[in-house]
Amino acid sequence: MGSIVFGSFVGSLFISALTFFQSEEAFHLWGWRIPFIAGGVLCVIGSLLRRNLNETPEFLMMKKNQKNVSVPFLTLIKKYKLLLLKGILIAAPTAVTFTYYLLMPNSFLQSFYSVSVKNIIYLSAVALVINAFFAGLGGYLGDKWNPKKMYILGISLLCIWVLASHFIFLTHNISYIYASIVIMAVCIGMPTGSLFHMVLKMLPTEVRASGIAVVLNIVNGIIVGNIPLFFSFVVQASGLNIFPPIFLGTMCFVGILVISLGGFRSTPPISCKKLENFSSL
Repeated sequence: MGSIVFGSFVGSLFISALTFFQSEEAFHLWGWRIPFIAGGVLCVIGSLLRRNLNETPEFLMMKKNQKNVSVPFLTLIKKYKLLLLKGILIAAPTAVTFTYYLLMPNSFLQSFYSVSVKNIIYLSAVALVINAFFAGLGGYLGDKWNPKKMYILGISLLCIWVLASHFIFLTHNISYIYASIVIMAVCIGMPTGSLFHMVLKMLPTEVRASGIAVVLNIVNGIIVGNIPLFFSFVVQASGLNIFPPIFLGTMCFVGILVISLGGFRSTPPISCKKLENFSSL
């Protein structure tokens, strides 16, 4: 996850460099095509790298025993709907908060708290780097300690901070706002590494890759894609600037409940005896 966030940071730098070295007219005329060309090249490189990745021991054992699922998506829908729902509920809080506070801060900082666009760009870049580091650190600590407890700790701090930040923003003190966003980046990062650990372990090996893909596409494609518009509509209609923090805090609380009430089920490890014949695969 840290690599994904760092990629967002690199993309932000790339766009900033293009807009710095090009005039606005040149960028709108042809410069906007450069990121798409670069992205296409990176897709080819990524595809080549993925072809050389090693499979997990669980997948190799499943393949050896010929227990592959021909259509994993249908199996997910038929047998594992509840696990998919749990995965969505524990993945959504960090994804939505990340998008709202780190990727799209102009949606509220500029409109509600009068922060300049230039300062927002710099702030987002710094916050993305910090978030990438703490996502990796959170995953490492979760593996060493306990991913469930690490997620609950991180998401609890996030729940508190999204509500506290609203009142910090109301001071209109730029230094306080900057510090609040930086702390937000830390709070989002810490549970994120453990989150992916838990979602993967919740899903059986035969549908694990498809399951995580479905969870991420629903969360990032549908929920994250529509919530900023939802926030804007509600705030404009009601005038309640505190609505987004309350909504995000509620999402965090739901994630805590799902995990605490049995949202995490670790699959049993494969015994050493079962792994003896892996070298023959």
